[in-house]
Amino acid sequence: MVFGHRNPDTDSIVTALVFADFLRRSKVNAKAYRLSDLDNETKFVLKTAGIEQPDMLPDNLPDDTEVALVDHNEIGSTATILTKLHIENQLDIDQKTALLLISAIISDTLHFRLPTTTDDDRSVVDYLLPIANIDNIESYVNQMFEANSDLSDLSIQQILLHGYKIFLFNDQYWGISMLYTFYPNDIFKRKEELLKEMFNEKKKSHLTGILFSVIDIIKEQNFMIILGEPENTVVRQAFNVDFEGQIVNLGSRISRKRDIIPPLEAYFKIKP
Repeated sequence: MVFGHRNPDTDSIVTALVFADFLRRSKVNAKAYRLSDLDNETKFVLKTAGIEQPDMLPDNLPDDTEVALVDHNEIGSTATILTKLHIENQLDIDQKTALLLISAIISDTLHFRLPTTTDDDRSVVDYLLPIANIDNIESYVNQMFEANSDLSDLSIQQILLHGYKIFLFNDQYWGISMLYTFYPNDIFKRKEELLKEMFNEKKKSHLTGILFSVIDIIKEQNFMIILGEPENTVVRQAFNVDFEGQIVNLGSRISRKRDIIPPLEAYFKIKP
């Protein structure tokens, strides 16, 4: 069983599918699964590639179940690593797989905007482009991000859980959500609904705090919605910012992995 993290993004779903196929081609019985519903960007990518979405992971797996986890890597895009695995094992990459892998890298790096982007990510996309038969990469990227920005069919809970992960700092659990969009004002119009849902999620999941960032893809700016305390105090001190109201502009801090988690970790090392 091959699967990624909860609230899966494009990278998580695609790499589960591609790695499962890689294992099968390596004579290992494998099947990809998902842990929850797909977001609109991932649906667009799979539809474009003509690939069915993976089944939901069953509950209560037997103790001896063999699993492979993907998209848990902290160094580079998992799709980049999988491309290298194919090359190292002299396995051909077909057009659909190339399209999937490019899409995953674009999603994972925000088309090379995020500071976690590596030179390998860029070179792998260059390698895959002729195979994927994408006529206009810029147009394709815009279509992906437009799909990701379309939240019209999502409930407020689904919006909150879009790109949502829970982190442990000291003995405190914090929920941190990152939503990348062309249209941040559409989210701000629903701020009161979001705050209510953030409160509900905080209580339901027994969190110490919850943070929700709206990333303006065009301006490359992070607007974080603050629920109350201790979120207010932690954000002010961890990111050295001053603000009024419940939305703070964190500037170009648009990568959770590089820009959000490290300052929070540093804060909680010196604050109990």
